Amino acid sequence: MQHHGSTRRVFRDLPGEASVDQALVSTASQRLQDWKRAGELENALEVGRYLLATFFARDGDVVSEEELIQACRGGRPHATWRALLRSGKAGWSAATLYRFVRVARQYPLLGDDVRDQLSLTHHRALLGVPDLSSRRTLARRAVREAWTSRRLEAEVKAWRARFVELPIGRPPLTSAQKTLRTLERAFGALEDLEPGDLSRDEREALSAALRDAADRALSWAQRCEGGGRINAMISLAYSARSVSARKRSMHRPRASAT
Repeated sequence: MQHHGSTRRVFRDLPGEASVDQALVSTASQRLQDWKRAGELENALEVGRYLLATFFARDGDVVSEEELIQACRGGRPHATWRALLRSGKAGWSAATLYRFVRVARQYPLLGDDVRDQLSLTHHRALLGVPDLSSRRTLARRAVREAWTSRRLEAEVKAWRARFVELPIGRPPLTSAQKTLRTLERAFGALEDLEPGDLSRDEREALSAALRDAADRALSWAQRCEGGGRINAMISLAYSARSVSARKRSMHRPRASAT
């Protein structure tokens, strides 16, 4: 059985993936706002197709579903896609846009006989089935038996209970995974900063936080080798939160001089 996180991404050659392309963020934001007002499945498909072609296509071909999930939710997500979601100008939440993208990729794979007879919520429910053949089977049954979207969601959960080892949704994270994810987010956020954009005090504060983080990371590695894992994890989590707090403080409006 395959899980979404099983593919290790090596290349970072998608448009704007390795570094933020502000022009792409601006163009995508405008188009998304224009689409905000039209109507459900058609609108979701149009938005999703645009995002697939703009962010998740290589040489004209849309990436696989597994690579798409990795680029959106993996350990090193698409930099410009992330910047678009953080800009606050996309018109939809990050979760909604993610579903639009996945629905648009799924839509042509379901077949002409069923895909246009399903609502957006039906299409979203089918995303919970990793096996394409089973998705098609459930989609045909939903059309043939006139299932509501809630009935389809229940059938998807029942299917997963029979055929998928993991429960629907993400499995609980261990304390070690939570700590490393916190650290990853903290340092990933630094990619959006340019030292030249910071004041001298900000650069000094951030530099101090990073030096402290480096010291704690080294201590963590040494303690893991020696068996002191729990205290090391606590130390590293504290370090990551410190870096995140430093970055957040730099984005707060500065009080005007009186």
